[in-house]
Amino acid sequence: MEKETIKRSLTVLVLLVIALQVDTVLSLLLEGIHILVEVVELAAEHLLEALFGLTTRASQVVTAWLGFAVFLAALPFIVRKIKALLSRLKVAAVEQWRTRSAVAREWARTVHARRWVVASVILIATYTIFF
Repeated sequence: MEKETIKRSLTVLVLLVIALQVDTVLSLLLEGIHILVEVVELAAEHLLEALFGLTTRASQVVTAWLGFAVFLAALPFIVRKIKALLSRLKVAAVEQWRTRSAVAREWARTVHARRWVVASVILIATYTIFF
């Protein structure tokens, strides 16, 4: 039971850090991806220079074109994954909206009409005072 509590606490902590520092986390993630791409690019350049005897400039050009070809080959897969993710998010959002609106309608039916009038008067008075 204690390990489960620790796991949940760490999960909540990580989610809070991501939620509250999303710009820093995203920046760090993008920087990590950039460094990974640079390392792979450098390794490919050295491999091309060693195996085929290309100059540094020629190996950079070949690496750039190979990277572009790999990107174009992976692009349909990436687009498909993004579209599927957005579709799932849309379905989940609609389902959550329906659930919450049903709960709100049920709650609205339980409130007495006189309380609606009192709440409306309070809202109008607050609006006229502060705005």
